[in-house]
Amino acid sequence: MPFTSLHTLATVSSIPDTLTVGDMPEFAARGGVIQFVSHGNKVRCEVNLTAADQARVSPSSDLLRVATAVRQSTRPGA
Repeated sequence: MPFTSLHTLATVSSIPDTLTVGDMPEFAARGGVIQFVSHGNKVRCEVNLTAADQARVSPSSDLLRVATAVRQSTRPGA
């Protein structure tokens, strides 16, 4: 399901056991679990550990090791 707004992200993120993945700017910082980002000709990811914990998912240590950023932040409105 594509996200067209941050309001949609906030709504979907409130559903238990939902892994949110996107490529919108600031996706992970605003409550998404995994954000894809372009670095040159490569696609990397950022991981929001707080959102992952709230979604009850555990990113692997391998994913966290290759992530360009691992952040802890709250969801909008939380």
